[in-house]
Amino acid sequence: MLYEAAYPALYVGAKFHQIARRFKARIGKAPADMARVTYNPDSYYRVTCWRLRRIDIELMMLVAPTRAARIAIERFERTKPLPARTSFETKTDDAETKDITYGGRNIHMRFYGPEAGPKILAVHGWNGRASMLRKMVYALAIEGYRVIVPDLPGHGQSDGNRFSFYDLGQALADLFEDTSFEAVIGHSAGGLITGIAIGRGLKSACYIPIAAPSSLDNLLKSYVEIAQMPERSLPFISRYYTRRYGIPPNDVGPTLIASLDVRTLVIHETNDWQVGVENAEQLAEAARDGELFLTTGFTHLSVLNAPEVHTQITGFITRGQDA
Repeated sequence: MLYEAAYPALYVGAKFHQIARRFKARIGKAPADMARVTYNPDSYYRVTCWRLRRIDIELMMLVAPTRAARIAIERFERTKPLPARTSFETKTDDAETKDITYGGRNIHMRFYGPEAGPKILAVHGWNGRASMLRKMVYALAIEGYRVIVPDLPGHGQSDGNRFSFYDLGQALADLFEDTSFEAVIGHSAGGLITGIAIGRGLKSACYIPIAAPSSLDNLLKSYVEIAQMPERSLPFISRYYTRRYGIPPNDVGPTLIASLDVRTLVIHETNDWQVGVENAEQLAEAARDGELFLTTGFTHLSVLNAPEVHTQITGFITRGQDA
């Protein structure tokens, strides 16, 4: 393929450019601070590499569309976890931690709150990590809940680098097959992933998607658009997923939510530009026993830290327990 064939040359070119600039700095032909500049070949030629990837897909769509769809899916499913230390992390975290093995891979988990407390499962979004939910889970732990927060496979401190939403949902269902939760919370793509998990047997009285997209099909449409792939590639991608898992991407959304026999609280920020509020309205309308709670003044991520969101979650769970 063009990208795989051209990338080594691009990389060598970048390294040569880096060495040349450092050499010039050493012999006084360039400012001394150039010697301290670090060039990342991948990012330096990011635009060129991206264009080659796009051309790869366009050409292959002409001769082998199914193969092109599979390559597109491989790129879509490849995770890019956040660095080990981010602004969401702090040096002090009194969570209990545990690593378990699933499918031959290490899965990292954090536990907050009293061990005997009612259990809540909290799941981060795509390319996220457990620590992004820290303020929310601490608020729930203070209320007496035992909150379990895993790094999804291929994310955070868990092993792996390529998984579909279906795979991650099944992993949650398998990992917690003997556990009953008072609530399962999923942020962003984690909202769809936890919905898949409940549909595959994960036991929970409540389902709480936060800032979640309305369907996997919509996510794939956005991916095709952002990657500037041919629009005709989308039906091939959809058919590939349907054959692979037996569930069309369009059904991983309102259709799935409507099939879940759980109380549902959909939480969303009104001005979320990453996932529009219409996604929340569609999910809440589809739920059998659903409520919609909207915030104002937060972002796609900071909505997790909103005190009113924490209060709404605990109130929703309590109302179900009292019913």
